[in-house]
Amino acid sequence: MRSSQLFGVPPPLEAEALSSWLTRLTLSQGVELREVAQHLGIHLRRDPDRFLHGDALSHVRRLCGLPDSALAIADRAMQSLDLMRPWGDHYMARSGNSKARFRFCVICLSEMRTPFFPIQWRFIAWRRCPEHDCLLEDACPHCGKPVLLPACIQQSTAGRAGYATLDRCLSCSHRLTSAVPCHLEANGTRIVNAWEDEQLANGRALLAALMNRSFRIEGRHMTYRLTSLRELDRQRAFPLRLDWLSPESLRKRQRSNGQIAVAALRELPSS
Repeated sequence: MRSSQLFGVPPPLEAEALSSWLTRLTLSQGVELREVAQHLGIHLRRDPDRFLHGDALSHVRRLCGLPDSALAIADRAMQSLDLMRPWGDHYMARSGNSKARFRFCVICLSEMRTPFFPIQWRFIAWRRCPEHDCLLEDACPHCGKPVLLPACIQQSTAGRAGYATLDRCLSCSHRLTSAVPCHLEANGTRIVNAWEDEQLANGRALLAALMNRSFRIEGRHMTYRLTSLRELDRQRAFPLRLDWLSPESLRKRQRSNGQIAVAALRELPSS
């Protein structure tokens, strides 16, 4: 590929992760991911979201004719992580073979005119959608495969079936948005306890720390600097286990609570 061969480059969307945009860029050029990566000087064996920032990202912007503001949110977050190296890489979700892994909000993804994956969905601690108050999904609701990016849509099961958008599971082609949202409140009752709610809120604080380099966390009346993350991490202020409070475990809790409520109603004396 040559620079003159890049036509119709899709503009990165607000807060989009680089690996999500690379997937859409590859599709727009009608070539394989490895060709796009080679043209842009990206090593696919390294996590592009984690390592492509600063000058390296500026180079990609120039080759693709993008403004300096493109991918700015992801760029800021990754540069903040660099200030903490080697600490902080464990904040990001990866598959067993170190590929970039994403969770997703069913409602957000279904509302997007152009489906994409924002950078915050890559962070283990970002487990709750603040707009819709639901847990992010861990995997496809049909085949159970996680979302791993960047990828070649056209070579995937979804692409071969004629689907070319990121709201489809690339492994089985079914809609990711067909999952029932895992809301944290039902019939006016909070499904999670106070400590779990605090942990979910602190996940958002972690991203605020990376973006603003200062932040506040639930239950503490002070403002922290980016350098405080390591100590707060040791104090387990953030949820950093990938399998903690999974959507499936919360759905089981909801079903169990519903069964208990039904049983209680049955035991009430008849009038």
